[in-house]
Amino acid sequence: MVSVAPVTFGQLSVLRSTEFTGPRGESSPDLTLAFPLPDGMDLEQINGIWSEILRLNESLRTVYDRRPAEPLQIVQPVPDVKLGFVELPDDSSDAALEAAAEIAQEPFRIDVEHPCRAVIGTHKGMPRFLISVLHHMAVDHAACVLLEDQFNALAAGNELTPGPQPVQLALEQRSDLDQRQATIDYWGDAWDEFVEDDRIPGDTSRRLRADMYTKAGMEAANQIAARLNISVQSVILGAAALSLFRLKGRESITFGLISSNRFDRRWEKIVSSMNQLTPLTVSAAQGMRLEDFLRGTYLSSLDVYAYGCYDVDALRTALEGRGHQDPDPMNFNCFYNFLGDAGEAPSDGDPLLSTVVWRNAVRQEGPRFHLRVATGEGMHVVAAASHEYLPAELLAAFPPALEAALVHMASGTSGSIDEVDLTPRRPIPGPPAF
Repeated sequence: MVSVAPVTFGQLSVLRSTEFTGPRGESSPDLTLAFPLPDGMDLEQINGIWSEILRLNESLRTVYDRRPAEPLQIVQPVPDVKLGFVELPDDSSDAALEAAAEIAQEPFRIDVEHPCRAVIGTHKGMPRFLISVLHHMAVDHAACVLLEDQFNALAAGNELTPGPQPVQLALEQRSDLDQRQATIDYWGDAWDEFVEDDRIPGDTSRRLRADMYTKAGMEAANQIAARLNISVQSVILGAAALSLFRLKGRESITFGLISSNRFDRRWEKIVSSMNQLTPLTVSAAQGMRLEDFLRGTYLSSLDVYAYGCYDVDALRTALEGRGHQDPDPMNFNCFYNFLGDAGEAPSDGDPLLSTVVWRNAVRQEGPRFHLRVATGEGMHVVAAASHEYLPAELLAAFPPALEAALVHMASGTSGSIDEVDLTPRRPIPGPPAF
């Protein structure tokens, strides 16, 4: 049976984002997963698990019609499943994810094909991983975690029932007219507060990525959050803002916060793309009390997250009607994505623990600066930036500055933001060789 409905607000944001970044955005990399297979699991079981995952999650078998003014999601029946194979050079997760990255090089045509691909990763002919590539229309980071939970439950022999689906969410979002209007009114009033320098499109300079893992920074962020009764997420945002203020000589930055929009428990477990851009201007005048700055950042972020779920097309139309010079809700280029607890700590001796590690920035389009932070035992900081926004020497300095800011703020010795010491606690590498 085929179901047809408007897209959700999150799906619409993904569509408009890819259109905003142009052809390079349309072919940008997708999300990849590699689930280790239990020893002895045969092909029939593996195919059955993937078929069950498709049954449970309509977003994985949906195509999208972008031709109407209001794009449509078209949910299709569960297809027959007979997964192909890819031979891996070894049986490591890294090898499986590298194979997934290769598969992801072929762009999805989401108007005619399902937004996911899956294969069985083998080593010496034996099944080792269920490998999948998923389009951003189908999943976000939180949805990937849910898929992993589903796989583990099914592999253990448990039975699962379908949860809430994107079609249900889309219909509810469009039926709540009061909330839709309140959200548009909120952003219409806030639009003039954004920093023009953080809304400059067309930056095609090369992107680089600098990674760091810090246990000291994580411990410090937890201490500050507990002391001030604010969120760890906002503490890290405040430290990131102070670091960028110093590196760029600024007192105000408009961040595009990535709102998960999973605050309503009814939709917390939905496998779909829920993320939307939620702009927030963080400012700090010279001599401002550090505690006031951190509390203000926390309260302001709560405010914007409350309005983080919106119809991007309706907002653009409303902003145009108000006469705003730049009404495009996609045009922000300093992103902050707090991933929460995710991933494992690096092994002893990993350079991430002691220095900053250069990586190739897979995405060469989109925001000029993109900070992603995963927490847990330690904090994994991933900072990508264009050369125009942060040249290599400044990008390399950013993660250590963030770490130093957190540790110094936790010490309680800074009364004002000017007193926060950003002296790095680890060596800063030179420009990458690649």
